Amino acid sequence: AVLSCLVMWGYRSALPPEPDKVAWKEAGAWIREELGPGREVVSNQERLVYYAQGKPFPLSAYREGKGGGRVLAIDARKKAGAELDARMRALGYEPARRFRQVSVYLPDGLRY
Repeated sequence: AVLSCLVMWGYRSALPPEPDKVAWKEAGAWIREELGPGREVVSNQERLVYYAQGKPFPLSAYREGKGGGRVLAIDARKKAGAELDARMRALGYEPARRFRQVSVYLPDGLRY
């Protein structure tokens, strides 16, 4: 049993990290480094907010127009993210940064 656990651990540690998870970590770290921890972050990926050391703000409230002044980080592969990303672009917004499938939009007045 111990040997099989060691073999499984060795196998898992030899695998490359999942690209989606790397993108969440990179996007969250970028938000934290650029804007500081403790910012309200609207996202459809909770892990990204964790890496940003941010305060989660509900995506549903953002869609109702109550999210102004907050960082918006959208994972296009999760929970209607592609639709929201396309909507932001249709409104004339461009992400401040992209990390694979994650687009990060900064609030008005904060440009990178």
